[in-house]
Amino acid sequence: MLTRLRTVIRIREFQLRSLTGEQLARQVPTPAGPRSYARYLQIRVFDCWMHEQDMRDALGRSGHDTGAPAELAVDEITETIGYLVAKGAQVPDGTTVVFDLQGPVDRRIAVEVAGRRGRVVHAPTGPATVTIQMRSSTLTAFAAGE
Repeated sequence: MLTRLRTVIRIREFQLRSLTGEQLARQVPTPAGPRSYARYLQIRVFDCWMHEQDMRDALGRSGHDTGAPAELAVDEITETIGYLVAKGAQVPDGTTVVFDLQGPVDRRIAVEVAGRRGRVVHAPTGPATVTIQMRSSTLTAFAAGE
């Protein structure tokens, strides 16, 4: 099975590296609505990385929580964290929540809630209502519903 997987990976890598800019820009359906094929591939990297983390967790073999796929996973979560804070956690208007991720992916994500909507901001307009310090792997687990 491992030999077969490695063969499929080599073939697929060749196919993906051969895509033109026009092919990558083509609009396709994605879980986030119609987006470019390049965006679709980013979402798939996120999905594959998250499933890998699920398998690692089940097997008690942590790892692969640094590097480009882990950074991309945090980027993907950042895209939806405003919704998770405002709607999922039902944080009230006027609240600023800061996620201070301290390894393996270091990141600071600020979410301001107004009009029952959360939006990620580069710099909060005022002091944080709450700052949550955690590891990035904890955030990815929470975002996955664990």
